Amino acid sequence: MTHDMTPGEMRECLDALSWSQTMLAMRLGIEERRVSDWVRGRRDMPPNLADWLRRSAASLRAEPLPEGW
Repeated sequence: MTHDMTPGEMRECLDALSWSQTMLAMRLGIEERRVSDWVRGRRDMPPNLADWLRRSAASLRAEPLPEGW
C-alpha cells in the first residue's frame, strides 16, 4: 500500500470516520496544528499513521453503523 496520503484523502478518511481534526489530534495526543499541517499538505503524515487511518476508514465504510443510530 502507498504510504503517502494526500490532503484530500485525509479529509475523506476523517469524513468516513466522522472525526474532526481536533478529534484526531486528541486521539493521537498531539497538537491540533500538526493535524492541520497534514490536512493542508504542509507536512507529511507518518506512513504508519496514514496506513492506519486508511484501514480504519475502510473498515467503517465496509461495516457502517446500522440505520437509525
